[in-house]
Amino acid sequence: MICTSRQVVWTPIIGRDSLAVALDRTFAEACIAHKLQDMKSFVEGVWKFAGNKSPTPSGFLDIYNGVLPKGFYAGNNGLWLTIDITTVSGTRQPFMYHGYNEEMLADRFWLLNVFQAWADVALIILDWK
Repeated sequence: MICTSRQVVWTPIIGRDSLAVALDRTFAEACIAHKLQDMKSFVEGVWKFAGNKSPTPSGFLDIYNGVLPKGFYAGNNGLWLTIDITTVSGTRQPFMYHGYNEEMLADRFWLLNVFQAWADVALIILDWK
């Protein structure tokens, strides 16, 4: 349930041949600023929170700095989202994630589910109101 507009921290952009996610800049900056003590547990927690039962794959949820990930990884097919680095150093709004190999429709929805799991866990960690 969404109680406030501050809880809407990301928006999927699903095109016919593309996938992107717009991330609220204030939230992204809070994620960068928050330093985790145990990155491995955080990554494994997101993997399980997304409903995955298998072991966390290597390369999943590459962390940029703090809690903000550089990209997400779907597995052997090579589907992932990665952050547009120009949105980190510039003043453009918002932070953007762009997809690769996104022609696999079912995997795109899986990837968005994992992105949602990451955002939910990050909201909890940051105690975002």
